[in-house]
Amino acid sequence: MIILRSENKPDEAVALAKKQGADNTLPLDIRAQLGRAYAQLGKVPDMVKVADSMKDVPDAMALTFVAEAYRRIGDHGRARGELDNA
Repeated sequence: MIILRSENKPDEAVALAKKQGADNTLPLDIRAQLGRAYAQLGKVPDMVKVADSMKDVPDAMALTFVAEAYRRIGDHGRARGELDNA
């Protein structure tokens, strides 16, 4: 997925993730990449939906992605809280 995103093919990255399963059943690193692919496509609500599904996970990488998603929508308070939890 990272390669597809770096080649400016986020739609293919999303399709690849969808082949693997539902958003909430994917491994954390894949879900974060899926959220970033949604952001690259301009599908910010989908990115936030992925982030919201990961906000209670005690994983620094996941919480960093969640903070990044909240920052993108301008919710700096929630972003800071997630970074503090990471």
